[in-house]
Amino acid sequence: MDPGPFSARFQLLERSPYGTIIGEFGSSWTGKIVKVPRNKTSLEFLKKQSEIASPGVYILSGRKNISRDFPDVYIGESDDLLDRICQHDRGKTSGMSAMV
Repeated sequence: MDPGPFSARFQLLERSPYGTIIGEFGSSWTGKIVKVPRNKTSLEFLKKQSEIASPGVYILSGRKNISRDFPDVYIGESDDLLDRICQHDRGKTSGMSAMV
């Protein structure tokens, strides 16, 4: 990898750093990173992003037990990330946020 400058572009879909964020990186990697807080508004913004209905890996993070020092993390994969994230939301998987 070239030690030179590296570029990244972030879209704040809800115009807030606390809402849905999509990150793209200027390298040979063509993937995206999407952060989605667990709330109805953020999930609605995510549903408008057609590229999320594709194969990929996702990470759910949050705290099931507030007294613990570190968040709980669940890593999964799916052929349709959007559908899988919505399944977790319907199942109320521990109030976690998603990182796709």
